[in-house]
Amino acid sequence: MKIVYTCFEISSRCNMNCEFCFSDWRINREQISTQKAKHVIDVLIDNGLKAINLTGGDPLVRDDIIEIIKYCKDKGLMTIISTNGILLPQKEDVLNYIDAINLPLDSFDPMIHNKMRPCALENHHEHVLKLVDYISSKYPKVKIKINTMVGKENINDIPNMFTLMNSKILSWKLGKFFASGYGKDYRKRFEVDKDAYEILMKKVKENYKNSIIVEEDFEIENDYDVFVDGNGNLCEVTENGVIDRGSIDNLSKLKTKSGNDDGLWGEYLKEVYNYEVKENES
Repeated sequence: MKIVYTCFEISSRCNMNCEFCFSDWRINREQISTQKAKHVIDVLIDNGLKAINLTGGDPLVRDDIIEIIKYCKDKGLMTIISTNGILLPQKEDVLNYIDAINLPLDSFDPMIHNKMRPCALENHHEHVLKLVDYISSKYPKVKIKINTMVGKENINDIPNMFTLMNSKILSWKLGKFFASGYGKDYRKRFEVDKDAYEILMKKVKENYKNSIIVEEDFEIENDYDVFVDGNGNLCEVTENGVIDRGSIDNLSKLKTKSGNDDGLWGEYLKEVYNYEVKENES
């Protein structure tokens, strides 16, 4: 399988305790070694990778995160990091080496957001908005994407959110709650039906026609949604949950469902991050 972009759960630990989390990082508490992480990155590059999203858990809990980010950049990858931002003030240097950062914001109302994302910070909602202001002013070359989990507790509060940061971010992704991993035990608390999600997306897109609004509903994926977990294994996201596809070394043996093996997620990179893979790069 040729893959242009993917997420790599570089950390199996997190300093938040979100009950809607679809990852299994709570099960795999051991961090992947620096050496194995670099091997994963090398295999992905051998299979066409042009951009990587380092996720978790939270990648900033790693002591070697700068080393891994620099390794990605030295290999010519567009390097993205997905973090809750709690440790970013202490690890600001990462902003000198990344191309984009994904930060979470789940509500216009701080109380709703902070309830959904319990952590040591008294007001994580305010923390994220301050980070958006700071990064957009001091590191203007770093593209900012906001990720919002759409669930029962926040769906009615979402349409006004974009006014908080619309001139400072590149794109806004609204992902429908996905009952997998840790989140599968909290389906009743968060799950929204397809119609409600589609109504929300229609309203948001109408309100912000000139903005990059990204829809993520795992029920409508047409091809593989493949990522690499904290063990260095390939995982496929399906409507029925996450399926383990084995070692990253099996990547070249997988074929896309559509039969088109030009490289997964090239269009996503263009749409979400304004990064276009040129023909001579693929």
